[in-house]
Amino acid sequence: MKLINGSVFLPDGKFSNADVVCSEKILDVTERAGCDIRTDIQQENGADTDCGSVLDVSGKYVIPGLVDIHSHGAFGHDFSDADPEGLKIILKYEKSHGITSYCPTSMTLPAEELKEMYEGAEICVIDSLCASVGEGLLYH
Repeated sequence: MKLINGSVFLPDGKFSNADVVCSEKILDVTERAGCDIRTDIQQENGADTDCGSVLDVSGKYVIPGLVDIHSHGAFGHDFSDADPEGLKIILKYEKSHGITSYCPTSMTLPAEELKEMYEGAEICVIDSLCASVGEGLLYH
């Protein structure tokens, strides 16, 4: 997918008029200086479809996915319940609000219960509608 004409948050902490090519991750960011983007896309790619769908985000801010570093749950589900289906509901909720990575937070519980909880997160089947559980953050 290509997001065009947006105000894109750059690594230097500033926003700039730019285009973003993304798939599961950001693949490319090109700053624009008043170019006719539609002509540029056709010249660069041969056709708009070469980079997937094109979405004009004029007047909108474009930021990378957010990381939720402390959340116990959502929609009546708590990570401490050790319920993979409940975790899936939590992760779908997070993704729908711009959270792409999630660090599940437990309560203070006995080690065995914590182990069960985090093992459940490791085997939880996640689909593309869910935020991912942060790599290397699970209990070992």
